[in-house]
Amino acid sequence: MKIKNYFKATIHESLLIGILLALVGGFLDIYTYILKGNVFANAQTGNIVLMGLKLANQDYLGAIYYLIPISTFFLGIIISEYIKQKAGTLDETLDKF
Repeated sequence: MKIKNYFKATIHESLLIGILLALVGGFLDIYTYILKGNVFANAQTGNIVLMGLKLANQDYLGAIYYLIPISTFFLGIIISEYIKQKAGTLDETLDKF
């Protein structure tokens, strides 16, 4: 194996793809924050930080406001994993026929 081939990055590890993903992620974060009621609907890290700030300021109702999108995001993960598990079971059943 040549050293040059060993260090060659695949497409998903390239700098251009990293920059594009950062730009798209940032756009979606600011879009959802501005247009969807000051919550981050794309990623939950911002919601957790904002909820922590509300808790630090003893604004408990404000903290609950950020707990709602975090909880629904978590519920969406559970539902999608359940569907994925059932689809895998369906694929195994169809393979028998």
